[in-house]
Amino acid sequence: MRPDQRCSRREGPRHRRVCGCRNHRRVRLRPRGEDHLSDTVRPARSNASISDRVALFVATGAGAGYVPWAPGTVGSILGVGLFWLWGRSFFGGLMLAAALGLLGVWASGCVEKRQHEADPSFIIIDEIVGQFVALWLPTNVAIPLVTGPLHGDPLFLLIGFLLFRFFDIVKPPPIRRLERLKRGVGVVADDLAAGIYTALALQLLWSSSML
Repeated sequence: MRPDQRCSRREGPRHRRVCGCRNHRRVRLRPRGEDHLSDTVRPARSNASISDRVALFVATGAGAGYVPWAPGTVGSILGVGLFWLWGRSFFGGLMLAAALGLLGVWASGCVEKRQHEADPSFIIIDEIVGQFVALWLPTNVAIPLVTGPLHGDPLFLLIGFLLFRFFDIVKPPPIRRLERLKRGVGVVADDLAAGIYTALALQLLWSSSML
């Protein structure tokens, strides 16, 4: 049968697959279940606003959170570097910690809402802030008289880093409860609590070593 001819037969799917007539040549049979999939599986649309892009930039630590291995550890390393650069000043460190904490809450909340996921692994602003606070508190608040020596002490930085990773992973009370807070607050609050635990542990270690 020529393609320009019409077919008067109205048979089942087998006929429509093999028939080349104008009535049936454009009919495509969908695999079983395709109707359902077409309504549920859709490609992601790139319609992020400027604020969404800024929030993602902040939440991922300028993109460092996309590393394929241990993004939380990478965030802690960035926090150590941030402390080494700006951790000497009490007021400067306080303002930096407050600004990063507030930005982290806002950015994490925006990313969670857009991703429909609680605390995605690529959000590392919380580790950055928590690690910074963990090192800044004991050197500027608890034991301010030895700020200079501790600030550049490799042993102090290493122990502070390891302790923070321990508390961030183990999450002793009430860290796990803080983690359940909504709107980005829980993302940052649990790491701040881990930072406070770390600061207290560092205070005990260095105080006992100075006795």
